[in-house]
Amino acid sequence: MISRALIALVFVISLAVLPARANYFDCSVVYDEFDQLMLANFLMDPERYVTNINDSISRQQYLEYQQNNFQLRSERKNSGIAVFRTNQNTTGKFLYAWAPSIRERLIPLEITESISFGRVRDGYAPVRATSIYLTPGFAVDLDSAQVVETEEKSADLIYEYENEQYIIRAIPPAELFFPIESMCHQITE
Repeated sequence: MISRALIALVFVISLAVLPARANYFDCSVVYDEFDQLMLANFLMDPERYVTNINDSISRQQYLEYQQNNFQLRSERKNSGIAVFRTNQNTTGKFLYAWAPSIRERLIPLEITESISFGRVRDGYAPVRATSIYLTPGFAVDLDSAQVVETEEKSADLIYEYENEQYIIRAIPPAELFFPIESMCHQITE
């Protein structure tokens, strides 16, 4: 008869050899990783799957690490991706892009598509939003997908212009995760 201690030891050893990160995906049949791969498990723990910039990203970092880095449909190709946890503990994701400048030194940010997931057992349905425009100095409540003043208690992220940089920043306790690598990688046999 196998002892419980031996079974526990085998279990612990098997956990030790498992990789800390999830496996990469073969994306030969994926048309858009935002829609098809960035789902519940990814939203709960994005750092398990890919490397991220946490809590804020500048436009320069977006250009360097996110632009054209993901397998997205053609109309989304230049979009950045963010995963979020709001100050109300809602999780979700959004696509964003810098809109054409309407005047010098004022580049608006557009959250082109956002989806947040509340707790189903609490009766919350997913909240979808499109075309949220921000100018520097304004914030967004990601739970309601509404632009709000930065002092609003419900504000989750702020769009700022500081030190000659445009920055998207989480307002604690909200969190933002900006993936800087695709979930799609070639899998070799």
